[in-house]
Amino acid sequence: MAFVERPVQIPNGALGLGRQVSEESGGIGCDMLQAAVGQARSLEVTGPIVEEGTNNWVLILRPGSLGTLTISGTGHRYGPTRTYGHADGSGVIRLGAHQALSTNELQHGPGPVDLNGFGLTIGGLSDFAGIGSMINDGPRPSMLTIDTRTNNFSAACALMDGASSLGLTKRGAGRQTLSGINTHTGPTLVQEGVLRIDGEITASPVTVSSGGELQGTGTIYSTVKVESGGRLAPGGPVGTLTFNELLTLEAGSTSIFELTATSNDMVVAAGGVVYGGQLVVTNVGAEPLQVGQVFKLFDGISRGDFDNSASVQIGGGGTAKFDPLTGELTIISVPPPASLNLVRAAGTLELSWTNSNGIYRLQSQTNGLDPNMWFDYPGGATSPVTVPIDQSNGSVYFRLITP
Repeated sequence: MAFVERPVQIPNGALGLGRQVSEESGGIGCDMLQAAVGQARSLEVTGPIVEEGTNNWVLILRPGSLGTLTISGTGHRYGPTRTYGHADGSGVIRLGAHQALSTNELQHGPGPVDLNGFGLTIGGLSDFAGIGSMINDGPRPSMLTIDTRTNNFSAACALMDGASSLGLTKRGAGRQTLSGINTHTGPTLVQEGVLRIDGEITASPVTVSSGGELQGTGTIYSTVKVESGGRLAPGGPVGTLTFNELLTLEAGSTSIFELTATSNDMVVAAGGVVYGGQLVVTNVGAEPLQVGQVFKLFDGISRGDFDNSASVQIGGGGTAKFDPLTGELTIISVPPPASLNLVRAAGTLELSWTNSNGIYRLQSQTNGLDPNMWFDYPGGATSPVTVPIDQSNGSVYFRLITP
């Protein structure tokens, strides 16, 4: 394992690492390295930081009060980066080159990380022992790219400008949740996977490209455009996503809403909405919908229409129509109630039911109709189901339920 240094103390000074540090043999195993700087001191790491293992090693960057820790080396290969600034927020971690950290997760602690006019790609953004900020105090715009691959991350860390603008690009199939107040003015580009906003984006224009999805229950104060192949999915679970400027749903985009018999996802479009593309609605509740029920999906001045407004197929069964003027969805048909049929053969019962597979599933119990003891019968999502007769059970109960 590389980086097996024992702690080093330099009173009233700074520690500079200008080359790769490793031990060829006979070292003490460890799984992290800490680069720290004292109060009002500076440290610059100018060489590559390389783990000679499996990229699970953690680099801790810890500036002291009023300290500056600059990472200007490139070609790093290690696991997550963990920042832990001073509690007063005055210590700064500053990039001195493009890609000055590893491409793995950034576990962001108190204090700022300054991109300093450089670009940075990380494998996910999360909080560590407090809430910090990503800023750009450099002489030119910076872009933070979060490539989650297939993983999910969440952070209350704030994205903000400094002397120059900061932008955000979301890549990878996984989900990145931002729950902080993000005041950056560079573009926010959702190119792949999910960007979930449970906090705020106050000034950054948002573009959702093909393969990207915008989720959340927060507020976006800037313009939002969902391009062809992009997806808008408010809530998750059921909730409201608010837009204070114009929301444009371009042709070929998809707007995804979930509802139950008593609640639904909603978009508040205070700056107006331009409809386009497809509307997808799914009943995620246990109770069936009723003909004539009305759900308010959009609240705001609108123009345009969805391609399928006249007949929206409801996931879980049924159809609805959408009125672009009112933003309301009206249920116009629902699946008929299921009928459970039983046929006895030698040593077995065959249970079957009408209606589409996947809308209902078969449950069973042998406990005298205890409401807490129902379980999903194996294979019970698809009709028919063959049940062996076990005469040691005095009674066996079956029922159909919706998902």
